[in-house]
Amino acid sequence: MGFMDAIQEQEKDSKVIVPQLIKIQEQKQDDKQSVFTDLKGTEKRKFLKILVTGQPKTGKTRFCLSAPASICYVDTENGVNPFLDLVSEKQIHFCSAYQDNPETSQLDSVHSLNIVDKAIYESRNIIKPQTFVLDSCTSIWQWMADWLRIEVLSKKGELTGRGTKTITFTGNIMGNPSDRRDWSTATMKHISMVTALMSAPFHVIFTAQDHPAYDAQGNILNTMKTSCNKNLPYAVDIIIEMKKRLMPDKTMEHYAIIKDCRHPVPNIQGTEIVNPTFDKIYTLVFGAKA
Repeated sequence: MGFMDAIQEQEKDSKVIVPQLIKIQEQKQDDKQSVFTDLKGTEKRKFLKILVTGQPKTGKTRFCLSAPASICYVDTENGVNPFLDLVSEKQIHFCSAYQDNPETSQLDSVHSLNIVDKAIYESRNIIKPQTFVLDSCTSIWQWMADWLRIEVLSKKGELTGRGTKTITFTGNIMGNPSDRRDWSTATMKHISMVTALMSAPFHVIFTAQDHPAYDAQGNILNTMKTSCNKNLPYAVDIIIEMKKRLMPDKTMEHYAIIKDCRHPVPNIQGTEIVNPTFDKIYTLVFGAKA
């Protein structure tokens, strides 16, 4: 190798090595910066993450639409349309997540869940609303069962076509150890959705349906059970149960009961709120309107 060849080779090496050295130096600088912050003087986060439960037609959707606008509303049940005239002045970014398969006219769970993922991404990174509504988590968790059957088991070779292996959705992890590992995949997908919303800088309202609980023999119990992923209630700030009752004048009154609240508000659990709205809940927790 001649002298000039050696010089050119050295220059070529420097073009590779120097950027690497700069990157290493920047990494060292980042490592010196602490990941901790002092909580003293930090402004308290005042975005509410709410789980609204209740039987059908108890006012869950109406409550969601009372939240501050703009609202990103992801509807899985086609249940919001009758109420849109009531909030015509609000800016609502509406997304119908339910998608069916054109060939079968049945739910396409893979496409539907992809729509939900995209809606969460757009809300966090593009629209940046005041409130995000996911109505309902009951549908989302049920879709996960079908997504699991199609996306996970088919890729593992345990399906030769749609429907050849049946998964019965119970809301719990059932079956042999292999099935439990499969269900953990669906659980992690669900957790990733919830985590993306819990860390978002806006209010979030999840809805879920209540249904009668059953004992091991299949007998109906005198209690209600919320149909959603079991981890969701532990993630939110507050849980309210929507109810309705017939009044003496034959009118129907809607009300809500505070089931749980992680904020240190005294005597809030069990509180009954007539004609509940988002502002009433927010004022109860923070002492002022949103």
